Amino acid sequence: MTNLNGESTRKQIPEGLLDRIEQVEYWYNNRSGQEFDRKIALFDLDNTLLVGDCGEVLFAQLKIDERDKNKPLTVHKKMIPFTWTGYQETLKTKGKVEAYSRIITCMAGLPLETLLETSQRVMQSNLEYLELEGKKIPVPYPYPPMQTLLVRLRSLGYEIYIISASNQYTVRYVAEKYFGIPGSNAFGMLPTVVNDPRYGKIIGDDINGPVTVAEGKVEVYKKNIGPISPIISGGDSTTDIMMLNLTDSNGLIIWVGEDENRLASIQEDITHPEIVYFLKR
Repeated sequence: MTNLNGESTRKQIPEGLLDRIEQVEYWYNNRSGQEFDRKIALFDLDNTLLVGDCGEVLFAQLKIDERDKNKPLTVHKKMIPFTWTGYQETLKTKGKVEAYSRIITCMAGLPLETLLETSQRVMQSNLEYLELEGKKIPVPYPYPPMQTLLVRLRSLGYEIYIISASNQYTVRYVAEKYFGIPGSNAFGMLPTVVNDPRYGKIIGDDINGPVTVAEGKVEVYKKNIGPISPIISGGDSTTDIMMLNLTDSNGLIIWVGEDENRLASIQEDITHPEIVYFLKR
């Protein structure tokens, strides 16, 4: 699962995608002017580089730990005031901004060390799914074609970045462990952290910085990576489109999904639909 050597590139990456990357390389190497001094590749994480959602499975594992231990995990000895059912209902009724924010801020009072340990434990568990409130929540794993693609892009001199709607601590762990991306190149929703003299670093009840959904991803990109356009990008959701639209018109957008017909419904929102490649998962 953590193979980062890229030895099976031709087997794992579709020929059509490799051809598109070669076209982009030809353009880059023969372009006029020197407007690019960096080759940037930018990706969403959950259901793009990963099959599954690392933020959701972290939340599910914390709720399971509460249930199994029959006691709170927070320093103020209160149960996390959110449920899997509540999360799903919030997604349906209030949307991703509210749901993704709440799944993080509800962890207020949790030691940061617990968040980090739980992220590692659940990602390394080799379980297919967790069972919570009568539902099966898939445990994410790296999508092999994308994992191998990043090796290829790195060999071509790309700086690779991740911007995710999951919490930044889990995102940086996954980026380093499974994709060989420095944690400093991976961004997510950053919960506030309180330094408690008794318990150390504790998750707070707010988000420090942008909510990394839709325009929030663009804000993070411009603030932390810069004004230069990415040459290659990838995502899977309509809330990634604003980020994907940062991509240079001569570049490549990789849309990861299971239903190619869905791509047609979102292409009108993509500034340069002609540069989109559909990667079936």
